Amino acid sequence: MEIINEIASEGKPFMDIASSESMGFAPYLIKMNPEMPCLVTDINEAVIKNCVHV
Repeated sequence: MEIINEIASEGKPFMDIASSESMGFAPYLIKMNPEMPCLVTDINEAVIKNCVHV
């Protein structure tokens, strides 16, 4: 959590590669800093289609 807090406080763009259905760390980071730009990727197209920006 310490690393997630640090990344969220910086507010810089981040990319989550091979996120899977859990969407990796993206939900935690976006919850902590909704203004953070992010790119979430996965080989499974259904995962990306189900991704909802908060």
